[in-house]
Amino acid sequence: MLIHIFEGFIFDLSEISQMENLKADFDYEEIFSWVDSHNITRQKRNVHRDFSDAVPLAEILKQHYPKLVDLHNYTPTNSYTGKVTNWETLNRKVLSKIRMPLSKEKMQNLAKSKQGVIENVLHEIKLKIESKAAGDQKGEGYYDNSGSEDSAKRKPGFKTIPIPEYEKLEKDLQEKEDTIQTLQQKLEHLESLVKIKDERINDLTRQLESYSNEDMACSSPRTRFFTRMF
Repeated sequence: MLIHIFEGFIFDLSEISQMENLKADFDYEEIFSWVDSHNITRQKRNVHRDFSDAVPLAEILKQHYPKLVDLHNYTPTNSYTGKVTNWETLNRKVLSKIRMPLSKEKMQNLAKSKQGVIENVLHEIKLKIESKAAGDQKGEGYYDNSGSEDSAKRKPGFKTIPIPEYEKLEKDLQEKEDTIQTLQQKLEHLESLVKIKDERINDLTRQLESYSNEDMACSSPRTRFFTRMF
């Protein structure tokens, strides 16, 4: 097995042929060097396991999209369920907004540390961030289509949005999503209270039925006879 170590990351060269959707111009060393240029809290050992809970990627994206990323939403974890939850949160709150949504299968493969998946994600994000930086330097806006900025430039009829307007729309959308999340939490709390109330009502109903049965037993003729005697 051929092991290659670059910028603190370890990967198996013998498995490169098995990695999914690799591009002809895909450069691993360039990707790892780009990752290493960012400040991330986790010590780099194995790129597949290091990024499997999405926390390092959230830290990288925070440095480029500070308004979109709240690091408190991503908890370091070793459990598969927790990793998938982190990826789903990152996908919903960040990646979908920068026009890079991940499929459910890809998020599951990332959580499983499947070879080749995180490299492709990092490659696409690197291109997206570099394109964004180039657009900012030229004073260009974001495109409101679902494709990339470069593809929009090649096709006529696409509407551009000034960066301040785009950022305002992003902020408004984030506020609406936060409101929806708060209302959802309140709804879940109310549903929980209703469930507790129903259980309490059922419990009281059973107690009343029990008392009623006892009263009927006490009111039988034989019981009334012994009651008069004593």
